[in-house]
Amino acid sequence: MGIFDYFKRKKEEKIEAKRQLKLQQEADLMLPQHIKHVSESLDLIGSTSNPQTFLERRSFLIKEGTEAVKWMKISNKIQDSDAEEVQEIVDEASNHGYEKGFMLNVVKKLDKKVTRAKLPKTKLKYYEESLLLINQLKGGFKSENITWLNDKLAPQIENLESEISPKQHLTKNDCKQQNELLRSVGLDDIAKRNEKFQKEEELREKLTPIWLNGENISKKGNPKKSNEVLLPLLKTPFDDDEELYWRLAINYRKLKDYQSEINIIEKALNKEKMNWSFRSKQQFKNRLNKAKLLLEKK
Repeated sequence: MGIFDYFKRKKEEKIEAKRQLKLQQEADLMLPQHIKHVSESLDLIGSTSNPQTFLERRSFLIKEGTEAVKWMKISNKIQDSDAEEVQEIVDEASNHGYEKGFMLNVVKKLDKKVTRAKLPKTKLKYYEESLLLINQLKGGFKSENITWLNDKLAPQIENLESEISPKQHLTKNDCKQQNELLRSVGLDDIAKRNEKFQKEEELREKLTPIWLNGENISKKGNPKKSNEVLLPLLKTPFDDDEELYWRLAINYRKLKDYQSEINIIEKALNKEKMNWSFRSKQQFKNRLNKAKLLLEKK
């Protein structure tokens, strides 16, 4: 080897060593954030009962987990076994993992929501809405999981339908007789509350197709049109449904209207009566903080 080649090789080795050191420093800097996102995603997947949200979180977990594995292999501070562990998480998510836990969570939250409902028709509506949401996203779920959920809920739906069908044409008359009986014994206030509740339930049932239509328009990529459909529902019995506020917040985020997103989330958090069934207040607060950061950067 000539002297010229020797110094050339040494120079190349020095450049490569600097490049490797820079890569390792970058890996050490990037790793904590990606590992944190993997951990948070795993926790959030276990708490969601909305199929679209579940698919988004699983996709984010795969993306962040893949990045974490990449940097872990470069960093000299991480053992190979740690990278293999994160890779297993990514592989499981990629292979439709965590769906069983998600489905169980759907049933658990749905049962809790149904327990609070008084009318069989309302209970049935909750079951059918949940099935409709998940069946709309069949492509993102294993067929056996969809089948499992249908089989799990089928008996409850069948029982509720059999309970409703023979009495359906008498429902209003029965309610009227019940309220007349309450008034005859001096319980006017209870009768008035019953009548108000019954009217709200009837109106809510009529408005449900509008809500589902607005949500579908949003998922198909038209948040502006979706808001035009959904915003009027805030002046109806739907104003106590946290999923309506969440969908509006999603639409405003897509439109980059962060101030309106902040306003709608704060309105939800400040409501005295809110049906916190599928979402939690903490999820709304987390989204609020993110919207405020986005507004500051805008």
